[in-house]
Amino acid sequence: MSTPSYDQHGKASALNTDDDSSPTQARDLRQVSIAGLVQNILVPADLPAGGARVQVYYDGMKAGDEVTLRWQTMLIAANLELTLTVEADGRPLAFTIPEAVLEVGLELDATAAYSVVRGPYLYRSLEREVLIRSILVVPLTICEVLDKQGPVANGGTTTSDYVVLYGTAMPDREVEVFRGSDSLKVVTVKENGSWLWPVERGAGSSTFTATARYAGDLVSNAWTITGGSVGPGGEQGDIEEEIV
Repeated sequence: MSTPSYDQHGKASALNTDDDSSPTQARDLRQVSIAGLVQNILVPADLPAGGARVQVYYDGMKAGDEVTLRWQTMLIAANLELTLTVEADGRPLAFTIPEAVLEVGLELDATAAYSVVRGPYLYRSLEREVLIRSILVVPLTICEVLDKQGPVANGGTTTSDYVVLYGTAMPDREVEVFRGSDSLKVVTVKENGSWLWPVERGAGSSTFTATARYAGDLVSNAWTITGGSVGPGGEQGDIEEEIV
């Protein structure tokens, strides 16, 4: 039996409708068509329930052609390979990329391509590059502030010299924490979209914010606390031990 074959340049070619067994030196197999794709950006939140619909059509489609769609990303959990058989000459195939594959919680680059097996011959399509814009858009927030006694309300008071800021942002990105206009720390967001950092409260009234280093104009809500002057030595070590 012959081995699968490509054209002389290693490129895919259109399938010959007159000869079931021979490749032709025609144009490349066209890319897949993806419903809902806008400027190569796919937003899962805007898709119908079920996932992304991917259509495969190429010149010379014949009943019996075995077509394999490959959806590939840098994340193993977000990769997929599906195979369908052409039922009638010239009839496009419709594949579905499930929501579970798309909802990865990150912006992620993907490629979609397909291969066609007809007898001993193998043909490949051009790749289509896609940016998956996460369905899980985590807002940039400061959602809680704790001192040694517990939560400190926004606008509340504390006698602790140090407090811990808790917030949310896009996973695996960086946020910069500020007290007023003073930068305190660049913090890496955890995989679950949360971040935290112990900070010196400061004397009098202090207002904390966070900015997204992955989106320069994005600023969190402000959180203001009030207290007395900072005592000697502070309590940072105690608070850090509690949150580790």
